[in-house]
Amino acid sequence: MIQFGTAGKPRSAKNLEKGMEVLRQMGLDALELQFGRGIMLKGDTLRKISQAASDNNIRLLLKKGH
Repeated sequence: MIQFGTAGKPRSAKNLEKGMEVLRQMGLDALELQFGRGIMLKGDTLRKISQAASDNNIRLLLKKGH
């Protein structure tokens, strides 16, 4: 299945959790988060982002830089 989304949160969203709602409203279904310098988010924040993605049927792609 092909899914379309953005790399990073939409500019109109104030945070990643709200970004999931914006993506759904735009008709997109994926979001790529890039961790080029390591994961800088805490566990609670990651859980909230994951839940927001699940609630909005958004697939999260987590990418570590080379």
